[in-house]
Amino acid sequence: MDEWITHLKDAGRNGGLVTFQLGERMVADLQAFRITVKNRRQKVADDDKDQFEPTFKAKLWKLKGDGDSMREEDWFERDMWMAKNGSLVYFSPKENTDLVYYTAADIARARIIAVEDGRAFKPFAFQVQLPSTGGVEFSPGEFAAESEEMRQKWISELRKHSDA
Repeated sequence: MDEWITHLKDAGRNGGLVTFQLGERMVADLQAFRITVKNRRQKVADDDKDQFEPTFKAKLWKLKGDGDSMREEDWFERDMWMAKNGSLVYFSPKENTDLVYYTAADIARARIIAVEDGRAFKPFAFQVQLPSTGGVEFSPGEFAAESEEMRQKWISELRKHSDA
C-alpha cells in the first residue's frame, strides 16, 4: 500500500502527464509499416486471369508507395484497368506480371476523391482512400490521368464498384 501511495503522489506531482519520445528506430518501424500496408500488391494467378480481364483500361500515373506527390520522379506511368470482378489492376514491368493494386473488396469500401489542382505534381490527380480498419489508417493511393476527361472517366469507373 505504501508503494502505491508513493507512486500516486509522484503521478500527482507530475500533473499526471506522461510523455515519451519516439526514437529513430520507432520512426523507421512506423514508416516501414506504412509502406508495407500500402504495398500489398497481389499477383494475378493464371487460373484467375478471366476474372481480371479489363472492362476499362487506360494509362494512369501512380505515385510510388513512399513517394511525395509533389516530386516528378515519384510518379510512374502504368497500364491500369478495372477488372470484371471490380479490382484495380496494373501491369508491373518490374515483376513482368499483372498485379492487383486494390481488390474488389477494397474498391467497394473506398472513397474516390479528385485532388485539387496544384496539390500534386501531376495534373488530373485523384485518390483512392480506404477506410481505417482496426485502428489502422491507410495512406491514400494516388493516381493521375492524362486529361480531365480521363480523370472523370476513372473516377466514374471506380465509383461504379464503390459503396462509399
